[in-house]
Amino acid sequence: MKTRERKLVETRYQLNGLILLYAYLQRVFVHDRVGAGFPGAAARTGPDPIPGLLDGVGTAIKTFDKDAGLSAEDGKRLLETTGSARSLMRAHLPRPDAALPEQLASVAAALYAEEHVNNGLVHLGDIFDPEVADQFRQRIPQFRTQVGVITGYVGKVTGGEPLTGEENAQLGSWFTNVTGSAAHIEQDFQRIEQYLGT
Repeated sequence: MKTRERKLVETRYQLNGLILLYAYLQRVFVHDRVGAGFPGAAARTGPDPIPGLLDGVGTAIKTFDKDAGLSAEDGKRLLETTGSARSLMRAHLPRPDAALPEQLASVAAALYAEEHVNNGLVHLGDIFDPEVADQFRQRIPQFRTQVGVITGYVGKVTGGEPLTGEENAQLGSWFTNVTGSAAHIEQDFQRIEQYLGT
């Protein structure tokens, strides 16, 4: 029989996996919403699977029991969701030569996802370790600021206003980070599968 301490280590990994999975789904969701706001954006054909996937993972996070963890049935369903999220992310990988609308969508998506990861780790800390919660809670203003800045950039460009030189430089720096980190996305999904399968 597993000790309670070992079980809590396992369930902590499970919640961490849920947080990462939710953030990647949010990344796809934001990318699509931002991209759809630019003139000439292609209209979606068919139903959007993202809201339903987000609801399922979000509910799993909100109702997560640190003592019980995920049931075998929930674990199987969430691993299927992970496969869907992986396929969606592969279709949303940023291209280094992307035009401005694609750069904005990619950066906005990544910054929103980072904010969701940080908020999720605050939630994880509230459940498992208050010191961890405090550590990530201190970063909330930084992520809010970044999200506010990129939201402002998107608003300017969709409104027909050009970015300033300083704003273009900041966007370029963020986009370089996004394209550079794309190689690690597959590793993240492998970690999610490992954590949810714990």
